[in-house]
Amino acid sequence: ASGKKAVSIPVDEVVSSAQFIDARAKPKKGASKENRPRHYFVTAGQSGKLRFWNSQTLLCDYGYQMDDTCEAEGGCLDFMALDQSTLLCTTMDCRMLTYTLRDGLSALDAPEVNAGKFWDGQVTNARQFIGNNEQITDVCFLGTKHLAIATNSQYIRVYDAQTFDCLCSCSGHEDIVLTLHAIPIAPDRYLVASGGKDNTLMLWDASMTDSSESIACCGRADGHFSAIESLSFSSKKANYVCTGDADGFLKLWDLSWFDAKSAERQATHHSMQTLSTTAGHQKDVNAVAFSPDNSLICSGSQDKVAKLWRVPSLAPVGTLRGHSRGVWSVAFSPVDQVVVTASGDKTLRLWSTSDCVCLRSFEGHTSSVLKSCFISLGVQLVSSGADGLIKVWNVRTAECMSTLDEHEDKVWALSVANQGDLFVSGSGNGEVLVWKDYTSKKAMEQKMAEADLIAKEQKVSDAMYRGNHSLAFKLALDLKYPAQLYKVISAAVRENSDLVSFWDEVVNDSLSDDENLKQCLQFAAEWNTNAKFYLCGQVLLENVFARVHPDRLSAISGLENVWDGLLSYSQRHAKRINTLVRSTYLLDYILSSGSTAHEPT
Repeated sequence: ASGKKAVSIPVDEVVSSAQFIDARAKPKKGASKENRPRHYFVTAGQSGKLRFWNSQTLLCDYGYQMDDTCEAEGGCLDFMALDQSTLLCTTMDCRMLTYTLRDGLSALDAPEVNAGKFWDGQVTNARQFIGNNEQITDVCFLGTKHLAIATNSQYIRVYDAQTFDCLCSCSGHEDIVLTLHAIPIAPDRYLVASGGKDNTLMLWDASMTDSSESIACCGRADGHFSAIESLSFSSKKANYVCTGDADGFLKLWDLSWFDAKSAERQATHHSMQTLSTTAGHQKDVNAVAFSPDNSLICSGSQDKVAKLWRVPSLAPVGTLRGHSRGVWSVAFSPVDQVVVTASGDKTLRLWSTSDCVCLRSFEGHTSSVLKSCFISLGVQLVSSGADGLIKVWNVRTAECMSTLDEHEDKVWALSVANQGDLFVSGSGNGEVLVWKDYTSKKAMEQKMAEADLIAKEQKVSDAMYRGNHSLAFKLALDLKYPAQLYKVISAAVRENSDLVSFWDEVVNDSLSDDENLKQCLQFAAEWNTNAKFYLCGQVLLENVFARVHPDRLSAISGLENVWDGLLSYSQRHAKRINTLVRSTYLLDYILSSGSTAHEPT
């Protein structure tokens, strides 16, 4: 090995990493050239592609690119083979991309292959690991299994909502994406709208099946002269999309050109046309929303007011005044003619859409309320704020039902699915959390626990009715009900003729476990504090102390307070009994004196 250059290969890009992949073990010395394995080396660089080079022909046999966002962000950084079928690549935009070789590395040493046919489907995407989400600007559900997330970048990424695997990335915007909204148009198919600082509205046709995920741009709208900060599809059916920008303008865009029934996507980007435009606010339009019947649009602005507009003319209907800070979010109730607004004054307000009167105010956030959504068919509200809190409210009483404190930064993004059974939140530190409503599950668990309790209580009653007091004792102790155990001991003492056998069986069976013995002693200590129940406690203590060795009792932790309580109250009971016994001496004296006085002389 002289270390001299053997050959130079032009690759036409800046290469960050190159590595040989040996398909088979190295041949022995003297082996013929035909028996030598075909070596491939892989390069990763500025283009964002993995390029497979044949070391014999010095040509690139195949190049594979996961998405076009990698090249735009500086390409690949490093590459390595994890095993015989998995390749790992790191990128400049803080991602780790894994690729799967369908036939494994051993397939690369085939002596004669048709290059095109061989590489067809040989390399496939496996997983993406996103290392830096930056600030989450918006998020929306695509069904219940997928999430579309916009960060402080020009890309939209689609994630699996359960595993948080990044499934695909969308490029098309030239600046930061600020807002997202999605609406279902067919099973496993969604129309996604995005707007950002490049003043552009883009529509994406997303197909999310169990076997594959893909998203492609199908429409584009240029007409705003400042950043699009809010947008919304019309309810239930994608007839319109409304956008609001940083200059206070509202635009309504026509979607009649989009054929939701067609299974094929459009090959070209449709240039969308506006139906109406209005200078609705004096400052940024932070939020827009359609009413359930699509007759009204509500917009919220940094100018402290929300306004109602007629569709499709965008004629003004009313103004909602009352907030002392900018309005960050608006949402219509799915069942009532009301709309909720969230503001920087730390409150939410519920308004009537018929007369623009504030019906009630929701107070509880300690900082600006940034997002709000109706859930549970309009019965509840969920809100997120700059204090990092997510709150669930009762709409009728304006009472906070629950507070979720998991975020450590402002919660800018909030989206719900299945009427709030699922909702997702995203914060300024890049954290995305998916929440699930377990209210019905907990109610079912409570009902099952109640039914189980009734069944156990019935078993205790049955055992007592049959005279099997030892079994009843064990069942009552499992219930951890001191009142039920008191009844069992009282009945056993009253009805059982062989108490010695009863207590032997109880101590050897039910109290063989230290936890059960500890629980029983705690019940006895509790009974001992009451003059009505202390006799039962004393009977239990007498039989336990007679059958359990002191060393075992002293080894049980957590009984120090029990011993102190038993000692103090037992001394009181002994003193009271001693007083009663001494008072009987007077009765004996009177009886004896009376019998002597009436004796015949």
